[in-house]
Amino acid sequence: MSIITDYIAGTGHHYVWLGALVNIVTLLPLTGIGLGRSYRQEVGNDVTEHVENLGNPFSTIGASGFTALGRGLVRGKNRRAERIYARNIWDMHVYDGRLYLGAGNGSDSGPAPNAGPVPIICYDPAKEDFVKEGTVLDEQIDVYYTHRGRLYIPGHDPIQSWKFGNFYRRQDDGRWKKYRNIPDGIHLYAMTWRKGKLFGALGTPPEKGGGAVCISSDEGQTWKVVHTGSYRVYSLLTIADALYAVETIPGGRASRPWVAKWLGPSCVYEFVPPDRFVPREDMTASILFPQTDVTSRRLMKLVRVQSLEDRALYIGASCNNDHQFLPFGLYVASSLQKQAVQVRRVPLPGDSQPWDLLVRDDRVYVLLESKAGDDIRVKVLRSPTEDLRSWDEVLCFTAPTFARSFEILGGDFYFGLGTEIKSRRTWKQEDLHPATGDILRVKAVFVKPPPAGSP
Repeated sequence: MSIITDYIAGTGHHYVWLGALVNIVTLLPLTGIGLGRSYRQEVGNDVTEHVENLGNPFSTIGASGFTALGRGLVRGKNRRAERIYARNIWDMHVYDGRLYLGAGNGSDSGPAPNAGPVPIICYDPAKEDFVKEGTVLDEQIDVYYTHRGRLYIPGHDPIQSWKFGNFYRRQDDGRWKKYRNIPDGIHLYAMTWRKGKLFGALGTPPEKGGGAVCISSDEGQTWKVVHTGSYRVYSLLTIADALYAVETIPGGRASRPWVAKWLGPSCVYEFVPPDRFVPREDMTASILFPQTDVTSRRLMKLVRVQSLEDRALYIGASCNNDHQFLPFGLYVASSLQKQAVQVRRVPLPGDSQPWDLLVRDDRVYVLLESKAGDDIRVKVLRSPTEDLRSWDEVLCFTAPTFARSFEILGGDFYFGLGTEIKSRRTWKQEDLHPATGDILRVKAVFVKPPPAGSP
């Protein structure tokens, strides 16, 4: 019998969801066009019977502000039921023996718009409970970062004025300090540290220039904002000694005038010390997403960016519901130098979508969603960082909805369930799965160990 329990929105009741599946060994086709390589997968490890549901810590989160109220009344939607979307676990991050969780929603439309402020919640395995450490005055906690032993949260979308943007840093005493000092930084999407400087990927108001990068030489006490010329800078990519700011990436359907007016001369800008970002007009969607049909997509971005020594690993995704995304592939970039670009698509099962990435102990772990009839299968694959061609299946299980994020803490695997809509204008309540925001765990004893002889 499975011990997965689905949270039913608005009640304190649970029901037990049955179903242990027989392990299946298959050779799955590759995703992509003309890769010319067979995907190799080890014997699967079905752990459905061993999945624990730890609860839904953001079950009371909701939209706030006059914009959310007005749009809720116009749509005639059930605002309480909409909160399901704001329970999406956008990120999981291990820090100091605790598991930190991201939630909320910074989108101005769709379900649960402008869902802030957002509590800072973590799971403490020692206490076997969720702990609230503070609150961000932003509409979404999208990602966490650790730098020099400190935990950071970028200010995704402040509920205050657009004069300044925020970031948050956890102090030694466990309290969180808000820094509200990034000029015009209404969206701080990503952060990275390089050679003593802190960089942030920004979306500033259109009248202020749109996409930008903020640079600090004093750990965020003061900032210089460098505009790049497009709508938003979503990601910062480090490859060897080079740093790149990656903006909204146009696909084949981005030719409409209202879309084109937001796009600058390039989707990639290369950092030139001390504080310039120069356009790389040679970079296109086809280069960033090789062996992928980009003609059917409008706008794209890089998400879940991970550094692999002198390479960068990232998920390619379509922009969806404003800040959110729908993934379509996994890619590794060894070089973006002019006339020496090396980017390849990483082979994965052909029926799967990659939602999240982790790098641990010289191994890459990728979180996948796949379909098995009417069921959703959550899978975690593993590969040595130097390979990324041969994967073994760490675990898999049947779930009521896909897992958007995952983490490893003390050898245990944790998963944050999510939901997504196809259209922010025509979404329906049934699009939002009531299990969204559930935190699942698979203990280390049920996880498949690395293959013998692997690093």
